[in-house]
Amino acid sequence: MILLQNPSIPVATNAIEIDAAIIDIQSHLDSGLLWLTNGYGRAYKNVDSTQGNTVYYPEVYLGTQNNSQRYTNISPDNDKQGQCFFFVTKETISQFQPGMHSFLSYDTAIIFSVNLELINSALLGTEIYQQILVAQVRDVLTRQLLGSSYQLKINSVDLLFDNVFSEFDLKDAAQLEKAPLSHFRFNCSITLPEACPVPSLTPPPLLGNMSLWLKGDAGINGGGASDGDSVFLWEDQSGNSNHFSQLVAVNQPEYKASLINSRPGIFVNGSEWMQLLSTSLFTNITKGSVWIVGQQTIAPPNVINGGVFWSMDDGSQPPLLSLYTERVPVWGNNIQFYDLYLYKTQTVLPQDNQPHYLGINKDAAGVVYYADSDTLIATNLGVENWDNYIDFYIGDQFGGTNATMIGNICEFIVYDTDLSPTEVTELTSYFNAKYGI
Repeated sequence: MILLQNPSIPVATNAIEIDAAIIDIQSHLDSGLLWLTNGYGRAYKNVDSTQGNTVYYPEVYLGTQNNSQRYTNISPDNDKQGQCFFFVTKETISQFQPGMHSFLSYDTAIIFSVNLELINSALLGTEIYQQILVAQVRDVLTRQLLGSSYQLKINSVDLLFDNVFSEFDLKDAAQLEKAPLSHFRFNCSITLPEACPVPSLTPPPLLGNMSLWLKGDAGINGGGASDGDSVFLWEDQSGNSNHFSQLVAVNQPEYKASLINSRPGIFVNGSEWMQLLSTSLFTNITKGSVWIVGQQTIAPPNVINGGVFWSMDDGSQPPLLSLYTERVPVWGNNIQFYDLYLYKTQTVLPQDNQPHYLGINKDAAGVVYYADSDTLIATNLGVENWDNYIDFYIGDQFGGTNATMIGNICEFIVYDTDLSPTEVTELTSYFNAKYGI
């Protein structure tokens, strides 16, 4: 997806119900319509009175910038080859019963504006070929959304300019409705189950104590990644600018728009990783907490150190702090395990190729391992110099020399302190709500 003349639109991190459905539908439109260069998500009807008249424009939300909530106007623009946006007007609850979960139905318009000359100038020389584009959109919405958790029904298609933009006031309407510009609107009903349980909006705890926060829904390639792109930069969202990078093209992970619970992240294929070198994430010698959301999708290739989720190196070999999987023979069979390795003390849980969040929490007394809200083991290790760690890797152990994993990574958080039991609960609740684990 290319965004012309518009700033980058942030990816929603807590999308549920109609918002989650719109993200999925938009991804299918992006991949199924070659002429769609500006595919936007949900737009809002915002008022503009700056010129003395009250007018309403379609605008999409840009998030908070410079301590202010920002929008951008997405009215038709002849510099854009093809754009679309979603406009939701009504939610209807079906079969409502107190104490029960219901089905929800949304009246939703998908509004398209195209420049026919930019799409196919030769064909425009003989005809206004709008109907070909309408048929292509209809094909995506009718036959390419199968297997989704929602159902989309096309009720009608508006072709008259006044009906397409009936909720909005647009400048130069007389010029906008003439070739090479063309506009059409799909009026749809989207039905889906109510979110259960209703997710919390609570962010991870102790934001001020984060030294690193990588998440798939922000900061990948500067926030401009599209599905399938090679990832050269994953920007730290903690505010500390501890960005991970990979400058060697053949070792760059792949950005995926939908991984664990349809959340975005990176896929590493066994020869790909990202790194942060010569930077310590810890100022406290004895305290720290490290958490990752990931999924090893293919069994590790060798019998030991088979696939590293992350590692932190203090210059020794092997690095003192890492989380990896290995294959070990049990009763004559190769059974896979997650092996949480820390100071040569470790614990294991069965490797099932399913998504998990895994954590290590350390204070002066020792270390506690966590897996999906469960405490695995507490180890009394005493004081260790956490601030010695200066090289950090995700998806690998020694920068490509050993044990690169095959799988998905969606989020990675490092705290410069230990978490209390209450804060661990808050963090795991955040992971549960976001990733459905």
